[in-house]
Amino acid sequence: MLLYAAHRMTKARRFASRWIVRILEVLPRMLWNHKAAFLMMDILRFLDNRKAGYTDDGFRNPLLAKLFFLDEKEAALASADFMLVAEAWLKSALKQSSGETIGLAQTYLVEISNKSPYTMLNDQSDLMVLLGRFVVHADVASTIIRSPSKHSKFLGEIKGMIFALEATSPDMDRETVLRTISANLKADVRRTYRTIDEPNFAQRVNQSVFRAAALIITNEKVETELLQLICYVPSMKFDTTVMEIAVTAWTWLMTCRPELVKRMLAYLIQAWELTASTGKGLYGVESGSPNPFLEKMTYGAPKPHTGGQNNSEIHIAWIRFFINRFRADRLCGSDHLKLYTQLFLVATQSENALKSNWSAREARFDLALLGLRIAVDLDAGGHKEAPFVWTQVFDVALGWFEHPPMFGRIKKDELKKLVLFYQLIKDVKLEKAAVWSTSRINRIFLNMACDTDRIELSDAQQLLMVLLEHEMNRLATWLSPLEDASGEFAAMPPLPNERLIKWQSFVRIAWYLNPIVAIQLASRFVTSAETIESEIVEVAKYNEIAGLECPDAVSLFLKHSWRHRSDDQLRVRHFSV
Repeated sequence: MLLYAAHRMTKARRFASRWIVRILEVLPRMLWNHKAAFLMMDILRFLDNRKAGYTDDGFRNPLLAKLFFLDEKEAALASADFMLVAEAWLKSALKQSSGETIGLAQTYLVEISNKSPYTMLNDQSDLMVLLGRFVVHADVASTIIRSPSKHSKFLGEIKGMIFALEATSPDMDRETVLRTISANLKADVRRTYRTIDEPNFAQRVNQSVFRAAALIITNEKVETELLQLICYVPSMKFDTTVMEIAVTAWTWLMTCRPELVKRMLAYLIQAWELTASTGKGLYGVESGSPNPFLEKMTYGAPKPHTGGQNNSEIHIAWIRFFINRFRADRLCGSDHLKLYTQLFLVATQSENALKSNWSAREARFDLALLGLRIAVDLDAGGHKEAPFVWTQVFDVALGWFEHPPMFGRIKKDELKKLVLFYQLIKDVKLEKAAVWSTSRINRIFLNMACDTDRIELSDAQQLLMVLLEHEMNRLATWLSPLEDASGEFAAMPPLPNERLIKWQSFVRIAWYLNPIVAIQLASRFVTSAETIESEIVEVAKYNEIAGLECPDAVSLFLKHSWRHRSDDQLRVRHFSV
């Protein structure tokens, strides 16, 4: 069909073009199929040369020999029509997954530069014009053009090692040569990991990891240990620069060797679990007050903030990598979806709780966004794990509201993510039969406070939407206190009307899902604080077990019931385990 889309006859081109678009709609995974996508870009370059009058340009694809044109004018007409097909292809691919599309284009440019070193792509070539049209998509074109030289460098080093060993040891066969190089690279990576305290560690790990990735791309037989060493980079040193290096290497590997994606995902889940169990990044221990202004309210000279390496920002790059990969991997089948489900459950059910500090807001909601996309696909496929994954999504998102309203640092991009998450959660249609399934055993006892025997996921959805509406408007006011933010954030909803909220139902739902969130409702909706507190008192009276998880509920209960008690020695004491 691609060859007919570049045929010299107009009717054949139009027929093939229509069917290519339909095929890509039905089978979106074909957007990143190497053979099909590389042939598409080969034809684009072939037509570019033919309309310029060149006949011998070193193309190695034998399929291109089937294309024939009488003159340059005929080739120019075919090139113009095929350019529309290529543009629709690239636009659809970027919409599905920009990361996978960038990696595909990078792989193609590296391949043509290695196979045809004298091939020149100027700014006026159709391929570069096509890539240049999508610069607005997060600087896609510049990213695509910048990386191939780096990839070619390490691929060239591996080819040089192979050539040197074959020249010095003629008795070695190709498999023995590759095993020797692999053993040397594994030793080099392990030596690098032992130098994490040295100042040039990032530079060394960049060289070692990319050289190992280049060997895996070159060698069809992959050694498990070498692949594991590449995937375990963040567990060796949890650093922003190191994470960027790792994400780039993983993307390159997964794009060039799609058959390794499942194995790499399994190893990355293990690496994530290791960072979570050791309390790194998003799972770090919070120290001090969550109030970002506390240090400015103390006496004496202010102390500069010394943020350690274990901060949640490093996890943001990792989560974004998974979100971008999921957009493409979800089209590969249920096996990939199960791996992402496992990843999300590992991330949310770690023995170390997720941070709730204001600095962890972006990472927390990025993780919730990944879980939301997974849950939507599980629902669409009728998987039985869907209700439990939805439970974890709401648990992660609602966990942010366990603290009083916090301001501190906030970026416009961060607010845009909250708006995107709100829009996605709003568009989800949850079935009434979907029950909130929780892993906290004490919720069974707390359920006695509810009017019904169960809480549905749609109830959690409504509660979360109200809290997000309040949070987004509050942060938008903090960013632009004298301006209307509705123009810049068109999808942001208005501030919820407290008078229209049925607080009796909302408080009881919040109490069942997370009693701490229910307690904090009064600090967010100040106008209705008295009503909220009275509802909490009614719920807390019949749930003494709640004091184990939420001591503030007991304090609030005693605050409102002191006039009915004669014991002036009654006290509340918080115990920390």
